[in-house]
Amino acid sequence: ALAASAEWPALLRAKRQQREADEARKPLAVYREEELQCMRRNFYGFDPSYHIARSNFVHRVAPSWTPRHLAIHHRLNSASEAPAHDTAKSSTGGAGRNAGRNAGQNTGGHSGDPAQAADTDAG
Repeated sequence: ALAASAEWPALLRAKRQQREADEARKPLAVYREEELQCMRRNFYGFDPSYHIARSNFVHRVAPSWTPRHLAIHHRLNSASEAPAHDTAKSSTGGAGRNAGRNAGQNTGGHSGDPAQAADTDAG
């Protein structure tokens, strides 16, 4: 039981001091404003990806590929080495149990491969 420990008051003091030092360096209000700016860009910016992702989430649409910032398995493999296993695709081509639901959807003109998506998005 940490609360009954003799070190408890010293731990609380240290935590409070660290929090005060962090707050002096960069107040929570600044973090809050930065987060709100990012949210404004998502909601009102020109990039529709947030709204598409939200709609797909609400309607339980399976993702066609793993976003690059989440696909660390692609970064772990060298450029010359093919991935051992692509977790974004299943034997049904990534559609899974929602295959019928996704049949008429536009995937943005790519096959679901993040590398190919980057090529088509760039040009």
